Amino acid sequence: MRAVKKKKDFTQGSVRVFFSYYTPHGKLLLLDLVMAIFAVAAELVFPYATRYALNRLLPNGLYKAFFLLMAGLLGAYLLRALAQYIVTVYGHELGVRVEADMREDIFSKVQTLSFAFFDKNRTGKLMSRMTTDLFDITELAHHGPETVIQASLTIAGAIAILATIRWELALILLLLLPVLLAVVMRLRLRLRARSLDVKRETAEINTAVEAGVSGIRTVKAFANEQDAMDKFRTSNEKFKKVKKSYYRIFGVFNASTEFAMALMQLVTLAAGGVFIMQGKMDAVDLITFSLYVSVFMAPIRKLTQFVEQFQKGSSGFLRFLEIMRAEPDVKDAPDAKELENVKGGVEYRDVSFHYQNGEEVLRHVDLTIAPGETLALVGPSGSGKTTLSQLLPRFYDVTGGAVFVDGQDVRKVTQASLHRYIGIIQQDVFLFADTVRENIRYGRPGATDEEVAQAAILASIHEEILEMPNGYDTFVGERGAGGMTLADLAACFDEPEEKLVEMLAVLCARGKLVEIAPSRYLTASVLDRLWTDCETMLTKYHREHPLHAGMRLAEARQRLLRGKARENADAILVCFAREGKLTLTAEHCALADFSVHLTKRQSAIREELLRTCRAAGILGKKQDALCALFDKKDRMECARVLESLLSTGELVLLAPELCVEKSVLDAVDARVKAWFETHDTLTLGEFRDTLGTSRDHALLVLEYYDRRGILRREGDVRRPGAQFGEIEK
Repeated sequence: MRAVKKKKDFTQGSVRVFFSYYTPHGKLLLLDLVMAIFAVAAELVFPYATRYALNRLLPNGLYKAFFLLMAGLLGAYLLRALAQYIVTVYGHELGVRVEADMREDIFSKVQTLSFAFFDKNRTGKLMSRMTTDLFDITELAHHGPETVIQASLTIAGAIAILATIRWELALILLLLLPVLLAVVMRLRLRLRARSLDVKRETAEINTAVEAGVSGIRTVKAFANEQDAMDKFRTSNEKFKKVKKSYYRIFGVFNASTEFAMALMQLVTLAAGGVFIMQGKMDAVDLITFSLYVSVFMAPIRKLTQFVEQFQKGSSGFLRFLEIMRAEPDVKDAPDAKELENVKGGVEYRDVSFHYQNGEEVLRHVDLTIAPGETLALVGPSGSGKTTLSQLLPRFYDVTGGAVFVDGQDVRKVTQASLHRYIGIIQQDVFLFADTVRENIRYGRPGATDEEVAQAAILASIHEEILEMPNGYDTFVGERGAGGMTLADLAACFDEPEEKLVEMLAVLCARGKLVEIAPSRYLTASVLDRLWTDCETMLTKYHREHPLHAGMRLAEARQRLLRGKARENADAILVCFAREGKLTLTAEHCALADFSVHLTKRQSAIREELLRTCRAAGILGKKQDALCALFDKKDRMECARVLESLLSTGELVLLAPELCVEKSVLDAVDARVKAWFETHDTLTLGEFRDTLGTSRDHALLVLEYYDRRGILRREGDVRRPGAQFGEIEK
């Protein structure tokens, strides 16, 4: 029988909460620390034993005692090896246990939080809290006490022992130690900053690779291979520069650390030599000092590494506490009662609701539904149908009015009893990574196979399930949107590929399947569900960004299509565009019926921006200079209109922050096209003369054409690039 865990008080200080996770594992922690201390003791005894042997035993011919001492040291080092084994194995076990406890606590906490919390926190962020952050905390939980105790005892023990030999020299080393630590720590922080830069640029280059590979169909469809390559090269160059900078700092760090340690050895040797000359020390004492200096160098390295570990672990723990201290917006009332003997009468009485961002969705809604009555709510996307239904099971609480079930205010009954009497099929259906059978059984874990089949029959999907490769045992991925290839199906059916192609064609003709890409298929129901997601998200996006031409494709892949669907994102979006549901460009996607609508003032600002950029010609205008044309009260509107013009392509960014009007660029396109009708190459000087501008600005324009793939640089000349035909459109 599992022991009941003591509930933790997360309102306490973060330090107390952190150490409370050690309490259930106190014996393991004690074992770890005792063994760590024993390992330190064994490390400290060797130099002193060496001094004793050289000063007392060997000079006096006490060879038997010498070999006994050596045997004792061997035993000590064997025990030290055992201690290190225990520290490594059981110390990490301690960390794993703490991590498991924290993960269980945070997962349990997440189950109690209301929908409003998940509206504000994305899945990726929560996953990071449960994986990456907890790993950092685990490393701190394991290595923290052990590292601090070992390093502190080693340094303090070595200095204390050295003080008994020659306190003046020990004092010199003690004064040098903070300087060494300060140098190493400063360099470590610089190294960490560069390491973060490397991680950031690595993420950027990974994003570029992911976009280039997963979006290859869209890239090819719009003949944007060169543009994709240019973007990748830009990211790759940034990565190279940051990586080189990191290795320079890393080199300085290693060299400085080794130099500082060598300097301490040199100071020890020099000062010891002076004391020997003065007759205050002998050579054996100097050797002992040198050995102890080597002993406490390792802990210094550990301490510098621990600083970074502490920063990562403590930051991760604070983020962990953010979730653990979050309070659900929807709670059971203190006097909440069980909902019993439900007949099914529902009443919305003067209900209003707005989300935390202040957006009002429902206003003074009155609605009565009699037991057994069927009601359909009809309205456009974003009108509040889903929100209205989510108020009944208290996924959100009303901001005005009340919702009743059989005359009982849903806020005065327990949520658990309320949910037992409400069945919900949401538009955003989630399929677990499991078989079809287990996904159906999720609503009632103890259901028999016969009951599962009966549920499917009632839902009119039994026949579709039987047509799947393994029927009810067919494995579906997250959201069931991964699709299947011809190869996947061939692995499931003992049929020739030609036969499978015929079968798939029949199913496509019947509207059961959709070929979203060559030899990749999705069921029509899954595609319909994905379209519902897309439509809802784009409707919201257009409402929040009415001046944007649409959502950027990279964002659409991340937000609209999740899980395995993201692998097929471009194919699915192209499919929607083919059906006339979406408007798809090389950069954006939008609902087919969406268009940008400007206010009278925004229209005036738009015309002024276009006129100014047109007058500037190919020299263009900086974005801040354009905004400076308007009074302070209009600059915010100017920024919005400017963003809109860039998204619609009416203005083009020739370089970062430098805007050029599209018709001006079209005229340059015509000149470039005309030039190559009579010439094979184009030099910078020739292009400068053609534009009638400066050499630097002509180079800026040429580099823009290079990035678009319209021109291709070969040494000092340009030739038509892969996308040269683009300027003819």
